Amino acid sequence: MLQFESGNPEKPSGNLLVYCEVRGENPIEPEDGVLACHIAVSFVGAQESNFPVVIFPPISAADLSELETLAARDDRLDIVRTEDYIAPAEEEREDYMRRRMEQLNELVLAYVELCRKRFAAGAPPSGRRLRALPSPPSAPEPQTPNSESRLFEEMEQALSGSGDSASRDRLDSLLRHAMQRFPQFDTGNLLRDLKAGGLDLARLYLKKFRAIQAERYEEAASLQSDIQKFVSR
Repeated sequence: MLQFESGNPEKPSGNLLVYCEVRGENPIEPEDGVLACHIAVSFVGAQESNFPVVIFPPISAADLSELETLAARDDRLDIVRTEDYIAPAEEEREDYMRRRMEQLNELVLAYVELCRKRFAAGAPPSGRRLRALPSPPSAPEPQTPNSESRLFEEMEQALSGSGDSASRDRLDSLLRHAMQRFPQFDTGNLLRDLKAGGLDLARLYLKKFRAIQAERYEEAASLQSDIQKFVSR
């Protein structure tokens, strides 16, 4: 299913660039000839049955030469080409876009499966050695959630309040904890945008986090698009 143009399907890097050429009007930049999407699979946060995935919003490039320039920024990228985007008639647009999103979801699942196989096979020693730094004394930390499900439950509790300072402080604390404990979720972006977007934006992010946890990548990509629109308003 996956036609690798760069990278090794037996040793996926976890960073995938999917692209296609455009026939007709490009939905992002009308004159551009290429659409692409970056997908990141976390080996660091991986478990036997759970591989956290982030699907970044699609980008547009004028042509294949410009896409090559963008891809050169990260020499770890696996690159896969998918079928051309053929601009649909207006009355067919909704069905066509839904079918393309389903195809993307299937492609992501196939790539995650390659990553799962590599993870199961183990990796050779990297030779990296990390030095521990002395930690300064600190006050005891408040109790923090130790699982993704518990984190989401506590976030939901904080968001179900009236938006008072206590609820916001608790949400802020949970997000800072999640940045360290659960790096597979882009809680740092939510923390950055929280003041501007408020609790409605936080609820969108929480829905996306739950979709990623359940490996519903099509839904997660759609929610990410809603988040982008919300932030850019």
